[in-house]
Amino acid sequence: MTKIVKTDAEWQNELTPEDFEILRNRGTEQAGTGEYEQHFPKEGYYVCKGCQLPLYSFTAKYESGCGWPAYNKCYKSQRYNGSHVIFLKDTEHGKTRLEIKCKQCDGHLGHMFVGAKSGNENERHCVNSRSVKYVKEVEPDWVSCLELNQLVGDDLKSELDDVKHGIDDPRNKALAGEACVKTR
Repeated sequence: MTKIVKTDAEWQNELTPEDFEILRNRGTEQAGTGEYEQHFPKEGYYVCKGCQLPLYSFTAKYESGCGWPAYNKCYKSQRYNGSHVIFLKDTEHGKTRLEIKCKQCDGHLGHMFVGAKSGNENERHCVNSRSVKYVKEVEPDWVSCLELNQLVGDDLKSELDDVKHGIDDPRNKALAGEACVKTR
C-alpha cells in the first residue's frame, strides 16, 4: 500500500471547502443533514472521497438513528494489509472516542461507537456523508468485509465513554454544533 500524501493546497484544489473541512481538518456535518444518512442502496459500495479507497459495502449500512450514515462492517484486503480504516484515540470535547480515518490518505471519516448507542449492532461507524462517495457498481472482487469487533482490542474499548458510562450519562450526548464544525 502506498500512502497518499498531499499538501493542504493540493487537497483544497481537489475538494470542496466543506469536504476539505471534514476530511482534512476533522470537521463534522450537522446531524441529519448528510446526503447518505437515509441512503440504503441495494448494491454498490462507499469509497473515501479523498482517495477513492473502497471502505464500506452497501450491505454494511444500517439505520442507527444517530443522524449520520452508520456501518457495521468495513472492507479489508491483502492489498491494504487488513482493514481499510484506522482508529485513533480521540479525547477532545471531554470524551474518549475512537476517530476513524481512511488508511490510504488519512482522511477523517467520523467516529466509532460501541455498545448501547449502537442499537442492535455491537459497534457502529458513524461517518460523515462528505467523507465518502457512493459507487453504484459491483463491489471490487479483491475486498471482503471485516466485522468491526475484530478491529479494536478490549483494553482500548474499556477506555471509551460509551462503554464506561450509561447511555443517559451527559458524557455520551452528541456534541452540539453547526454543519462542518471544526473538531480540533
